[in-house]
Amino acid sequence: MNPVARAFRDAVPGLAVQDDAALAEALSADLATPAPMPAGAVLQPGDVGQVQALVRVARAEGIALVPRGGGWSYTGGTVAPRAPAAVVDMTGLTGITIRRDAAEVEVGAGTTWAALHAALEAEGLRACAFGPLSGTGATVGGGAAQNGGFFGASGHGAWGDGPVHATRMVDGTAALVDFTLADRVRGLEAPQPLVGDCGAFGLRTRVTLATMPLPAATGFVSFEFAEGAAALAALVALRDLPGLGELFLFDPANHRNLARAGFSVMESAGIAGDLLRARGSWWERLSGLLHTARAGKTFVADLRWSVHLSLDGSDAAVAEAQREARRRARALGGHVIPDIIPRVTRSRPFRRIKALLGPSGKLWLPMHGVFSAEAAPAGLAATERVLAEHAEPMRRHGIHTVLLCSTMGARVIVEPQIFWPDAMGPLHRRLVPPEQWQAHGARPANPEARAAAMALRHALIEAFDAAGASHFQIGRSYAAHPGVPAGTREAWAVLKRRHDPDGIMNPGALGL
Repeated sequence: MNPVARAFRDAVPGLAVQDDAALAEALSADLATPAPMPAGAVLQPGDVGQVQALVRVARAEGIALVPRGGGWSYTGGTVAPRAPAAVVDMTGLTGITIRRDAAEVEVGAGTTWAALHAALEAEGLRACAFGPLSGTGATVGGGAAQNGGFFGASGHGAWGDGPVHATRMVDGTAALVDFTLADRVRGLEAPQPLVGDCGAFGLRTRVTLATMPLPAATGFVSFEFAEGAAALAALVALRDLPGLGELFLFDPANHRNLARAGFSVMESAGIAGDLLRARGSWWERLSGLLHTARAGKTFVADLRWSVHLSLDGSDAAVAEAQREARRRARALGGHVIPDIIPRVTRSRPFRRIKALLGPSGKLWLPMHGVFSAEAAPAGLAATERVLAEHAEPMRRHGIHTVLLCSTMGARVIVEPQIFWPDAMGPLHRRLVPPEQWQAHGARPANPEARAAAMALRHALIEAFDAAGASHFQIGRSYAAHPGVPAGTREAWAVLKRRHDPDGIMNPGALGL
């Protein structure tokens, strides 16, 4: 056992300490960034007391601690920054306590969003913003550390906007610290001590989320647009509809990707079963299945730009919101298409995750910018400009992109996703389904294509920042948003000195 692992094993009785080199290499990386140096140990605490004890050891020994949830992030936030370091796998801190009278749920940081959703649904409840697309494996603590969201977030905002009521962490002094909405720094435009610090201030052990009753009804609407600018204008125009759950946009390349992946309801008995099991009367389920099955006869590859939304509420409120959505979208040049995409997306939110590879086995890597409604067109234009500038190396190296845009409250998220041919790393081996590994695990390394993909990603980040973007999941990939006030930056430094005086908590996260 190496010295780092031995220090924790000897000092913290009962703490699970792993020093397997292959495990350390996989968990010292993320989906975008290989580990520059594997951590010396993977620590797997089972309770808060063990978290406090391991922090005391790390402080005494000068060992950096890198927090890890489900491991689905891609901005360098879970990459071991230096030696000596230990990865702290927080997935053992589970537990769910529903406080119905307060409309809240307390959740252990290692609980997955899928497990939380299932527990709340059994009680007739759900979290207001109830998870990312990767919620089968992603944890609630990881979500709070990164900020963001997807399901429910268009209407309720990102987690830091209000859906997270409180978080508890063990800071770099081993003290237990509670943050609430009142502890956010300068509003909502930057990482907060409540959410979004990527572990720069401490290890989150518990998250308190707002809950709501399960909606009586959920409706869907989808539209097609001839041009991206019109689709984005519709996205902005629809973001204040009452009862909004999700609101998102796909470009034509995204539709082609879905088609290559076989997104046809006529070919998917599993999806048909999900729709039949969805909430609502038997007639609503049957008519929804038939409606979607008819749409499935044609692959979505035929679509140009599309906008999709889900709406929650009473039957009457949902029907009225659907009518208003149609009115607004048609006024901007959209026409109604079958609502297959949002209907399938919501029918079972947390499916097995296959999106780490494209349909042909290329590696997947997204990036994003968070824009105001006014700046969102500049974000779309920046995307198109950078892709045009990189067209030749993309063609030469077999790189392609798709675009997803979505809303979280008033914000618009512009998210280009990059695919390139390359070998999977150790972390992919742990996360991809077995059939994907069997089909694509032997793909050789392609350093030239990877370098071109990383150059494209860097150019997109620079262009987005120049267009006024901020970011979730800052980690080590995004510089702190240039528009963040100097006072906020100073506040982060104060928090770092207060809660992590020895600099052991995820050094380098947020640029601290």
